[in-house]
Formats: sequence, C-alpha cells, structure tokens
Amino acid sequence: MTVFCNALTRTLALAAILSLAAAPAVSQVAAPQVAAPATAPQLSAEQQLAQLNAEQAATARLQLDKNIANQKAYDDAVKARNAEITRVQAAYDAENARVTAEYEAAMKKWQENAAACKARDKKRCVPAK
Repeated sequence: MTVFCNALTRTLALAAILSLAAAPAVSQVAAPQVAAPATAPQLSAEQQLAQLNAEQAATARLQLDKNIANQKAYDDAVKARNAEITRVQAAYDAENARVTAEYEAAMKKWQENAAACKARDKKRCVPAK
C-alpha cells in the first residue's frame, strides 16, 4: 500500500508540475487596462464624512418624499371610500324611506278596508279566493 501511495503521490506531483509548465505565466497574460482616475483630489476625512452625510440626507429626503406621496394616496383612497359609503348609505336610506312609506300606506289602506268590511261594507272586503 505504501508503494502505491508513493507512486500516486509522485504521479500527482508530476501532473501538477506539467500543468503549471503548460499554463501561461501570470506576466504573459495581458492585464486589462483600467483608466486611472483623472487626478481625483483626495478628500480629507471630514470632507468624506460630509459627502457621505449629504448622500444619506439626499436618500432620506427621497424616502420622505415617497412616504408623503404614499400617505397622500392612502388618504385620498380613504376619502374616496368614505364618500362612496356616504353615497351608498344615502341611497339606502332614500330607498328604505320610500319602501317604508309604501308599506305604511298599504297597511293603512288594508286596516281601513278591514274595518269597513267588519262594518258590513262588502265592497271593501277582500274577495275570497
């Protein structure tokens, strides 16, 4: 077993050496050309902090503006919903008043006819079916 492991180790080492020899050297590979920053002035720590604070403030302002717009849209939707509820409730109340008045008129007529029928006014009695 030891002989096999030694042979395997030598074979793997030889394969690694051959693969390194076949691969191009790092210096032979063309590195991508990156344009150097156009003499960007180095900012002091205070200037960097001020710049980062300004960026954060701008981001926060955008978020606040978005929140305000979302709140307005929500308030408008609630206002529209409440207006619709008021409209539907008014229509319901009007229809309920009409049906109630119709019912009360029919009941009054029926009570008058029933009283007349009991008083033997046969014209006002409901015909038997």
